[in-house]
Amino acid sequence: MSQKRSGLLVWKGLFYLPAIGGVLLMACAMAYCWLNKAGHSSLDLRGGWVVFGPLLVIGLGFLARGDRRAGSVSVAVGLPGMGFGYFVHHLGIMQEYNFWASQSLAPKNPYSGLLLASYGVLLVVVLAMALKKRRVPKGPECEAEVLTS
Repeated sequence: MSQKRSGLLVWKGLFYLPAIGGVLLMACAMAYCWLNKAGHSSLDLRGGWVVFGPLLVIGLGFLARGDRRAGSVSVAVGLPGMGFGYFVHHLGIMQEYNFWASQSLAPKNPYSGLLLASYGVLLVVVLAMALKKRRVPKGPECEAEVLTS
């Protein structure tokens, strides 16, 4: 194996660690919101952009470099990760304690379980689409499609 190829494998390996960590962090945040029956916490989940923003930037860098799989996986984890805190905050699933107290101690959204499950399913579908290997058609019929379109 050439040194350039081995360096590329190390680079991709370093990419997948933050993506896996991002998925695990999303799973932990969703479980925390699911299990917390009060609907408020000292944690402000809207700060997730600090963790998921760099992952999104890394993914955009991979896409700009032409690595579609690594880039799409990173974007598929980073973008929903950044939006999750705002999703749970604005829908009343999980709010930071001081904000919750200033809003007259509003109860937790009664549909929070359904909303969290929907977000989780959406995340899994987007991640599966990003991981799917895209087949490039080969042969003379492919060239004919390119010429006619």
